Amino acid sequence: MKPVSHVPEEPVMSPEPVNQSADVIYLGVPQQPSLSFHTLKDYLLPRLTMLYGKNRAPELADTLFNLVERARQQRPKHLKRQDRLRAGDWYKRIVIYSLYVNAFGAESAERPSTFDDLIGHLNYFKTLGVDTLHLLPFLESPMIDAGFDVSDYERVRDELGGNAAFERFMQAAKQHNLFIMMDMVLNHASEQHPDFQAAIRGDLEKRDRFIHRDSLPEFHADNLPGLGTVIRYCDGSNIRKMLSDFEGSHYNPSYINGQCCYFYSTFMPQQKDWNWLNPAVLLEHVRLLSHWANQGIDIFRLDALPFLVKQPGTNGENTPGTHAVVQILSACLQLIAPSVALLAEAGVAPNELVKYYGEEARIELPDGRSINRCNEVQMTYHFPLMSAIWTTMLSRRAEPVLDILKKTPPIPESAAQITFVRVHDELSMESVQTEWQQIVHDTLAPQGEGCRNGIGIAGRVANFLECNLDRIYLLYSILFSLPGTPLLYYGDDLAALNNPMHMLQEAHKRAARLGHTDGDVFKHIDKRDLNRGPLAAEVLHRALHDAESIEGRMLAALQRMIMLKKSQKPLSRGCLIPLTAQTEDILVYWRRSSKERILIIQNLSDQERDAVIQIKSPASAKRLTARAVRDLLSDQIITVQPGSKSTQVQVQMQPYQALWLKEASR
Repeated sequence: MKPVSHVPEEPVMSPEPVNQSADVIYLGVPQQPSLSFHTLKDYLLPRLTMLYGKNRAPELADTLFNLVERARQQRPKHLKRQDRLRAGDWYKRIVIYSLYVNAFGAESAERPSTFDDLIGHLNYFKTLGVDTLHLLPFLESPMIDAGFDVSDYERVRDELGGNAAFERFMQAAKQHNLFIMMDMVLNHASEQHPDFQAAIRGDLEKRDRFIHRDSLPEFHADNLPGLGTVIRYCDGSNIRKMLSDFEGSHYNPSYINGQCCYFYSTFMPQQKDWNWLNPAVLLEHVRLLSHWANQGIDIFRLDALPFLVKQPGTNGENTPGTHAVVQILSACLQLIAPSVALLAEAGVAPNELVKYYGEEARIELPDGRSINRCNEVQMTYHFPLMSAIWTTMLSRRAEPVLDILKKTPPIPESAAQITFVRVHDELSMESVQTEWQQIVHDTLAPQGEGCRNGIGIAGRVANFLECNLDRIYLLYSILFSLPGTPLLYYGDDLAALNNPMHMLQEAHKRAARLGHTDGDVFKHIDKRDLNRGPLAAEVLHRALHDAESIEGRMLAALQRMIMLKKSQKPLSRGCLIPLTAQTEDILVYWRRSSKERILIIQNLSDQERDAVIQIKSPASAKRLTARAVRDLLSDQIITVQPGSKSTQVQVQMQPYQALWLKEASR
């Protein structure tokens, strides 16, 4: 039978083939030509020509070649050894934990954590089972946007201990065999960045590093279903206002020698967008990526990636110029530090998302080894799947998750997709049908804070699920049983609650930093701060030492799921085969490798269910009912009964119960 190729899944990594049914989910993208240090200039030239013209491209190719060569020479010996020994697709088998350094394990709200404090909490991550720490923005910043407004790309914030504490942390993390991910904010910088400060003092070269106009263009704002606020400009551009709580267009005035100049901001007015059509911006960011790669960073999360190159007459996202920039950055970085991976933050539809992998190429390394890598990013967030998981949970229908899997195109064999139930921002429902947006917003907004005109909801997982641990376990069962590389957001793993006090405190701080004294603190509220704030050290201690506490029970449940995700080949590398149940509130599928399979059954309802499942093969159904079947989550033997048809089985399930069933060893 012809296999379905449009649902994402890691391939079965086995020397023997697996018979593919019509519902098997798999990968497959043809391999592309190789990239090496000797072919770098030829690779760069057409991309540089697209961005900067054929006259400037050769000189820029030479400059980039020299930059790459110099960064390769500067790479420390232990990292060069890592480049030689690390598997080319190592990032496909990790579990990521995302955190704010100042918030994690804080002794009090008045005393934020530092990198030195974080060293003392490394045992928690090892106990939980995660192996990759995503350190949310830690570079110098005026902190108007939680650190995503960077003012110095090479300096660690003093409140976190500065660069010296960061270096101590990196050494300790590597001793614990942890991978480290950092944010590289490519789209914009803080208005406090030295380049922008020089620009408003009259430095024309620095001014041209940012998108600007001499006059404010005509515009009209519309609120469009599913998109939020969209600004229509006279050049035909229709561009989303990503933070619609801020009024006006994307252009904000600054004065240079008494003359008004309008600078472009995709996000907050205090964040000025880099002009990627200025080659100085490209060269500087290649240098910065190589700098941090040579400090030992393993993954760069490329923030707000779709917005880099704005093209008139478009929506300002996912333009060919943006893809050219990413291809250049990726090629340079992979030749400097081939063990490092790039992750795209791109909240776009599945057909646009897969374009950020580009094509799979063979990277020829200096030691004679070669690896297969995508020529743009190697990892993406699967935002549409996150939306589908929440829609399935709240509507109690299996269809949304299975539907989004079927609609997701195949990804290259060396690529990975990050799966998650929320990230550090609001729970975003972009790029999915308005019906799903409505279900999620109407159900969850009362438990948190609705934002962005209905396409986002701020708040914590525990609040969203009314602190019902069974529902929380079910949510994470879906996450860890699906294909992909799972990510956890700090605090949600311990049932942390919304923090409205932190949201209000941050609004006061933001007003003070901006010099606003009008007393209207509410206009400075960032609703995302509701799901941020301190996770107290005592909470971590309770999780580790009190097994009966809520935190201890959460830790134990996730610890087991993570262990199973890593140790069970069907879950870590196997294919997914969707199955159907007699009722729509049962989400069921096989996870299968060449020699093993696990039947995942999840009761989405608050009622007991006699789950009747269509297995399709009479032999498989008979095998399930004839042998002892163990639930991997509870480590208990489960009775599977035959159904009324030879291709059916049935299992008695409790409300919100999840079963990961594997045939017991003989």
